[in-house]
Amino acid sequence: MANGNDGGVVVVKVDLVIENAWVYRTFRQCFERMDIAVTGGKFFDVSPVSDFVEDSEQRVGARRGEWEAESVFDGTGKFVIPGLVDIHMHVESSMTYPEEFSRAVVPFGVTTVVADPHEIANVFGLEGILSFMEQETELDIFYGIPSSVPATRTEMETSGAEFGEKELRELLRDERVVCLGEVMNFKDLVAEGDTKSKRFLEVCGECGRKVRIEGHCPGLSGGDLAAFIRAGVDADHTEQTAESVLEKTDMGMFLELQEKSLKEEVVEVVKRKQLYENIALVTDDTMPDRLMEGHLNRIVRLAVAKGMPAEKAIYLATFTPARRMHLDDRGIIAPGKKADFVVLPDLESFVPEAVFKDGKRCVDAAAEGLENSLKKRFPDHFYSSVRCRLALASGFYIAS
Repeated sequence: MANGNDGGVVVVKVDLVIENAWVYRTFRQCFERMDIAVTGGKFFDVSPVSDFVEDSEQRVGARRGEWEAESVFDGTGKFVIPGLVDIHMHVESSMTYPEEFSRAVVPFGVTTVVADPHEIANVFGLEGILSFMEQETELDIFYGIPSSVPATRTEMETSGAEFGEKELRELLRDERVVCLGEVMNFKDLVAEGDTKSKRFLEVCGECGRKVRIEGHCPGLSGGDLAAFIRAGVDADHTEQTAESVLEKTDMGMFLELQEKSLKEEVVEVVKRKQLYENIALVTDDTMPDRLMEGHLNRIVRLAVAKGMPAEKAIYLATFTPARRMHLDDRGIIAPGKKADFVVLPDLESFVPEAVFKDGKRCVDAAAEGLENSLKKRFPDHFYSSVRCRLALASGFYIAS
């Protein structure tokens, strides 16, 4: 926005203005008092606050031109951060489905997730994943392709499906698929000759776009860890120690810290070694009772409680995860980026006062009503997938 040729101020119509808020400045990890303009679902401008000195008409600050807004949000005393981005999680852990999950987490400030649907894939394979992807949600859900279906050998379990190259290639055609989910079969990955894990990585490399390879490698260290990374897996979300954080980041791994990794010694080594560029905060599994208390915002709060500066924890829950998954249109409050943002009354509770998705304020999840929650979301045969023999009296006995 600029002044006109005659020296006058250009007036631009926008959809929304957030005035006088403490706005998160991503690349400096700090807050500054700013005004934000939003239009067309994207940030239009972020500009210094325009004040007037009480006893004069001299302006303090220099908002670039004037914005004529359809709606104005008073951000005085409030903190505005980008929408939270969770790049490693499983919808099924919440015992719900994408539509309901979206209604649960958006009020907590979560606007984007990358879901690995390996639980439903283990039962219904490709059909199960597509049933998730067909659901409409306010939350932006991207997907990781399950790399281990079934989770173990077929002779050891009775899973409902197997997931192979054919299914992998079909899903890779969908741009919402951004990664291969938690590769965990170390022996298969580093074995001699052709293996399923190796073929999966090759197919991802041939798909014509950047697909991240996510890993699951608790306990791997030294030469085994180096072999795992050489094979193409460069991230890990499992439980970390201070020692594993240093070893894995030194070897080039991107770490995704979930709740059980947020110990004081882990947070301390991240702070001391300034490892913020190589780390994100994630939820992994959030059971229903915990979901009542929060989602990724709860993990941010925990990181701060363990000693991480709030500005750094926000960085690890917004920008670094978005960058990791090549979601370059979000995770930062800047012109041209998606207007997903959260208004916080303080930096202690991390409970949002308001959440905006694509520039529009999100409604309370409860407003959807019970009737909407009870609609069938899946094919009829999904509701009768558990098959077991009839329980008979002869099948029970008292052990001596």
